[in-house]
Amino acid sequence: MKNAKKIVLAALMVAAMAFALCACGSKNVEGTYVVYEVNGSGVDEALEGAKEAGMELTAEQLCSFKLSGGNVTVSLMGMEKTGTYEVDGTTLKITLEGQTANATIEDGVITFNNNGQTMKCKK
Repeated sequence: MKNAKKIVLAALMVAAMAFALCACGSKNVEGTYVVYEVNGSGVDEALEGAKEAGMELTAEQLCSFKLSGGNVTVSLMGMEKTGTYEVDGTTLKITLEGQTANATIEDGVITFNNNGQTMKCKK
C-alpha cells in the first residue's frame, strides 16, 4: 500500500511539473487589442482619414481584436465579425468567414503586414 501511494504521488508530481513547463512556454494572448499604429504613423492620421470620409470612429471601432478561448471578435471600421484564432509560436492565425490572416504577436503587440501595409495593435 505504501508503495502504491509513493507511485501515485510520484506520478502526480511528474504531471504537475509537465503542466508547469507547458504553461511557462505558452503565451497568454487573450485580451482586447486596439490599433495604435498604421503604416508607421499614429492612429490619429487614420482616424482623421475616416472622419474626412464621413465616419466618426474611435480607435477601438477602427480596428480592435478580442481574443478569448480560441474565439476572436474583430471590430473593423465599426462592423463586428467573429471567428477563431490560434497561436503557433509568434504567429497569430485569425480565421473569419473561411479566410485566414496571419500576424505576428510579440510583447503584447499584434502586427499585420499585408500588401505593404502595416498595422499594429496592443492591449
